[in-house]
Amino acid sequence: MAKNQKVDAKALLTIVRRSGPDFLLTRGEAAALVTELAGTPEREVYEQRKRFATKIDRAPSSEDPSSRSRTPSLPRQPDYPLRVGDVVRWAQAVLGRTFADLPHDPPRTVNLAGTGNVSVFAGNAEVRVLPGALAKCHELILSLDAEIDRLGRENERLARGWTAEVHLNFNKGK
Repeated sequence: MAKNQKVDAKALLTIVRRSGPDFLLTRGEAAALVTELAGTPEREVYEQRKRFATKIDRAPSSEDPSSRSRTPSLPRQPDYPLRVGDVVRWAQAVLGRTFADLPHDPPRTVNLAGTGNVSVFAGNAEVRVLPGALAKCHELILSLDAEIDRLGRENERLARGWTAEVHLNFNKGK
């Protein structure tokens, strides 16, 4: 599409629905698509497209762990076209809604292995890491079972000490 040419968002949405997640969009087409997905009233379309175009420009191009940007990443091709799958994922994060009728990339699966500490610095995040090998699972079950036994013995010891302390204090008062 030529530079500064008006984009028909409804026609673009129809084309995007028929294409796959690898279909490429220009910055203006991506902004028009996100504006259409947001359900922007007709009188605010121009301003909203400008806002989304600016957000697209400011979105980090990769998921850089050192980036402190609150804007979700939006990968770009070398000559700056944007993939529909990436734009839909970005729009879902920005708008807080899902668009099941649009082409999107399959969920990304990452297998991790190793040990270490996990630190979470923002929000209410919950991280659970499960071991990938059966031997590691058995080792973990045995260590947790030993921990349960240790805590049970400690609980009994504390309960006996508390009962004895109550009897001693009760007899002191008489």
